[in-house]
Amino acid sequence: MRTIKIPDPRVLGSEKTTFSTDYVSGTTLNVVNNIGFTLNDIAVAEDPGADTSEASQVVSITGGGIITLGTGYPNNHNKGSSVYKTSWNQVSIEGQPLNGTFSQIVVMNIMWDATETLCFHSSGDDTWGYRFRFFNSFTNLYSEYSPTI
Repeated sequence: MRTIKIPDPRVLGSEKTTFSTDYVSGTTLNVVNNIGFTLNDIAVAEDPGADTSEASQVVSITGGGIITLGTGYPNNHNKGSSVYKTSWNQVSIEGQPLNGTFSQIVVMNIMWDATETLCFHSSGDDTWGYRFRFFNSFTNLYSEYSPTI
């Protein structure tokens, strides 16, 4: 069995805002500024790797300070906590046995509450190569492939 470690997509250089009020439930985020966020972006609450970091699809933008999500966050978030924009909510992982061709192993949600997404490939051994690309399940768009790992 192989453990494949996929680093989270970089959000620290992307659009960022903060909660203007405490978030406890619902699909409405009150933020300081929603400029740069658009329909079908992914809004990541908290810094990636934080225990309560999580993501949801942006379904609308209202005025200058409201982001509406498709699904509310399960965790509470304090006023002043970060909200990042990213294009990706999932990762597609492909594997290649020795002298074989790449084929998709799994598409899974990005683990925002960790610094990397882990995939366990039960048939993989040290002769396998892997690559990945990020995916937006709402727009069906992929990023470029990673180098082979």
